[in-house]
Amino acid sequence: MHSLFWNDAAFSAFCSCRIYCDACGDEQSGFLPPLARIARWHRLADVRDQSSAWPSVSIELWSLSPDCPQLHAEVKRQQRLVDRPVLEKFGLPVRRDFGDGGTSSSGQLCIETGAGWQSLSRRFWLKDLIGYADALDRLVAIIRSRGRLSDTAAWTERYGRSPMTASHHWDWNYRAISEPEG
Repeated sequence: MHSLFWNDAAFSAFCSCRIYCDACGDEQSGFLPPLARIARWHRLADVRDQSSAWPSVSIELWSLSPDCPQLHAEVKRQQRLVDRPVLEKFGLPVRRDFGDGGTSSSGQLCIETGAGWQSLSRRFWLKDLIGYADALDRLVAIIRSRGRLSDTAAWTERYGRSPMTASHHWDWNYRAISEPEG
């Protein structure tokens, strides 16, 4: 799995890109090709226009070749970025003093990457961090140029808790609750 999540400094826009990989078994026993999920939400537009109780999130699903050298090279580049020492040293935050990292007009970026026994996750403001600001756009551009867009009509996502009921899970088919099925 490789994932990037970005939000602007005002928390009015969000974008995520997550690549799922099937790492169980082998290619001869039902191996699934990688799938990318790109989500964008312009929260500010929803806050201004409250005619719908449902957020206007756009979702794209992309089928990817497991052997795309451009995609592998970009993920490795981002793995090197997430492993760089960019931590603001602030000691114990006993007085809510988190150092001089501050906010950035470029927003926040979270990169998570994992394979088998190793994983790494970093979240930080994009203040003066060379190489990070375009990480999400670069990954999305490669996915869109090398992948195959999937029809979301047949897809359903499952979440651990329902936002509307007390049920233990919630299935979402990318349509607003008020939209009719099919």
